[in-house]
Amino acid sequence: MKTLYVYFVIILIFSNLFAKEIKPIKIGVYQNEPKIFFNQQNQASGFHIDIINEIAQKEHWLIEYIPCQWSECIQMLTENKIDILPDIAYSEERAKRFIFSNETIFSSWSYVYTRKNINLKSLLDLENKTIAVLKESIQYDSIKKLLHQYDINGVTYEEVNEWNEAFDLVIKKKVDALIVNRFYELNNTIDPTIKKTDIVIMPVMVKYGFSTLRQNLIPIIDSHLKSMKNDKSSVYYQAQNKWLTKKEEHSLPTWVKWTFIIVIAIIFILLIVIVLFKRLVNKKTHELLKKEQIILMQSRQATIGEMIGNIAHQWKQPLSIISMQSSLIEANLELGNEISSDNLRECTKDVSNQVEYLSRTIDDFRDYLKPHKHKTTVSILSLFDNLKKLIGKSLSNHNIELQIGVDNEFKMTLLANELLQVLINIINNAKDIIVENKIKEGKIIIQAYETNDCYCIKILDNGGGIPEEIIDKIGDLYYTTKSDDKGTGLGLYMSKSIVESLNGKLTWENVANQASFNIVLMKN
Repeated sequence: MKTLYVYFVIILIFSNLFAKEIKPIKIGVYQNEPKIFFNQQNQASGFHIDIINEIAQKEHWLIEYIPCQWSECIQMLTENKIDILPDIAYSEERAKRFIFSNETIFSSWSYVYTRKNINLKSLLDLENKTIAVLKESIQYDSIKKLLHQYDINGVTYEEVNEWNEAFDLVIKKKVDALIVNRFYELNNTIDPTIKKTDIVIMPVMVKYGFSTLRQNLIPIIDSHLKSMKNDKSSVYYQAQNKWLTKKEEHSLPTWVKWTFIIVIAIIFILLIVIVLFKRLVNKKTHELLKKEQIILMQSRQATIGEMIGNIAHQWKQPLSIISMQSSLIEANLELGNEISSDNLRECTKDVSNQVEYLSRTIDDFRDYLKPHKHKTTVSILSLFDNLKKLIGKSLSNHNIELQIGVDNEFKMTLLANELLQVLINIINNAKDIIVENKIKEGKIIIQAYETNDCYCIKILDNGGGIPEEIIDKIGDLYYTTKSDDKGTGLGLYMSKSIVESLNGKLTWENVANQASFNIVLMKN
């Protein structure tokens, strides 16, 4: 009997320990959409919830979300009735009351809103006004300090428990203005009778607050937050894009809008040229009688698709710079910062340079697409410069290094664009093999030299070489190792035909586990 009693006591002790072990972590949730709130299905939702759920899943925590109004949440955290309260703006005064995470979640600031018939341009206009503020909020503390600092008197404050109450008071003309954080307008519709003013309340750091009983969670959460912020693909940035990124179109300066219109117009013109060219190719194809001519046109048509991809690579960076400059100006305008004429002139100059680069890119691709029927004299370095302009960005975007070596600069008289097409075909094949084999440090080497009888160009890549079982087949008509949506089997066949039409020969072999393509052009 005593033995059974001892077993019962041991089981009871371990049961209590286990119950403590799985005690849920209580998270305070108040209605502050889109950062943190309960949705219509009464589920905790928002930016902070996505972050907390991710951490809880990795740490195997049991989470309980506790609904409360802001002032109630603050009181519950003080009394240890909740363990964590997300979305607390940090201040030195609050640091004396609450225990904060060391890692900052993000920075925030607030705006003053008012009715459209009230003219509020600066803090001075708030004198003798009635302002709705969230009870025990950082906005409340900040506006009182600012108005006291500038000796602005006669201001009356109306405390509310939720932001929606503040907007209702303004609509009903019971108060003149309200103060709300910058995220409110992302997921809430503002009444058309209310407008956002240019008055900005100072930025603050947003952190997590902890009860005195759960301080042990701080280093764990800090570690996860730091790791997430260092990984651009993490849940942190996914939640930021989902909840805290403004979806509607930004208001841009006129000159930026015109710049984008011009760029879009150029793109449309280029697409029209490509469409017309493709139609012309299709029409000519039906008129050609010789099999080799038909194959040549098919190869040209396939090349156009690759050129469109190369154009996209070339334009990605300048378009990104233009977008960044416009966003910088918009941010300054939104924050009420003055933009000096020198800074605006510098931004305009930068955008103009990028537009000029886009224009030069169009000329480069247009020259390549032009059918040249007459031989021209071109230097080998000039030919390689054109090659880099057409495919350089595509290679660099796949982390592939292009090395070009010329023993001595020489000139050739030939159909330059035909030889350029051969080089592009071979390099694109090498790029595809390097990407397919996941070579981390891809490299393509071009070597060129001149002898008494011929011009020689050698192209090598570190994609692993050509499999011996297909090395004799890859130049056959319509033979390809790629899937139907990536290959036609025309590229290498046409390259061989073009080189032969230029009084030359194209061969390939494996050299030290590298594929080597050799072009030899005889001098006339």
